[in-house]
Amino acid sequence: GYAFVDLGDEFTIRDRNGEQPVSRIIDGIDVAGGNEPNEMIVHLIPPPDGRRHNIEDTVHEGWVSFDELEGDLGKLLNEKGPFRAHHVHYKRKDSKTGKTREIFDAYALRVVVPGVSKLPDFVPGGGLLNQVKVPEKVHFRSLAEACDQPVSPGEYSLLFTDGAKFGRPEQLHVALQGLWDWEESNGK
Repeated sequence: GYAFVDLGDEFTIRDRNGEQPVSRIIDGIDVAGGNEPNEMIVHLIPPPDGRRHNIEDTVHEGWVSFDELEGDLGKLLNEKGPFRAHHVHYKRKDSKTGKTREIFDAYALRVVVPGVSKLPDFVPGGGLLNQVKVPEKVHFRSLAEACDQPVSPGEYSLLFTDGAKFGRPEQLHVALQGLWDWEESNGK
């Protein structure tokens, strides 16, 4: 079987994965830890299960807001947002091999605060970091365009479903095109 869903030229996705937005307790904020004066490193308390923060570094899910922060930084962050968040990686030199490796920090995020030249100091006392899922527009092609060129721009091939049958989706596409042409020419 096959299906074609016509969502028009574009469609707005409000939640790509359906997961609950992440909320974490803030351990501290290093306002001097970023590469720019308006960047900061937010350190999070690990959850009881010890898993990482689970905030992806994407244009849809990589946004955060703040709540219950104190001081001047709290006033700035609690009222504005959402802010773009990025994963934090540190460079560490391996003592055995001497190679420099990039280490992912599972309990920290680099947050950019636009429109600020210098961030106020962090006042200890907790606070919450909440994930915000920003709507994302996805563009689609028409059925006629998809039939002529079934592989989406930026993709390598059609959906790969069975490693033992390499190229099968493409073969089925050509066979279906032939069936449709035969039905049209024979009035079926």
